[in-house]
Amino acid sequence: MSRTGAVVLWTAILFSCLGVGLGYGFEYDAHGKKDPMIPVVDRDGRVLFREDEESGKKVVALMLQGIIYKDKGKSKAVIENKLYKVGDRVAGFVIEDITPDKVILSDGKEKYELSIKRKKH
Repeated sequence: MSRTGAVVLWTAILFSCLGVGLGYGFEYDAHGKKDPMIPVVDRDGRVLFREDEESGKKVVALMLQGIIYKDKGKSKAVIENKLYKVGDRVAGFVIEDITPDKVILSDGKEKYELSIKRKKH
């Protein structure tokens, strides 16, 4: 076998092994966190919605990661790794309220809640 033929053969073997190793039939377990493979916005930049597994309600596909709650409107929310306050815009929504356990967003027509997923013990 020529050197070029051996390289082609080994390359084919490598790619076929990688294809098997990359998991055809593999299912991602997000362990209650946002699946990084599911897009948050479409190609035009519009926010996508998903159905909440527990309530069945339509929810915004943004990840609320934390809340720093303070009285008198000084609360902050960490959404998609950025810090926001009441009145700020995030992905086309206005943050209307921040409570100790959720953030209320509005698109001018409807209101949506982002809440932190608590681990069940």
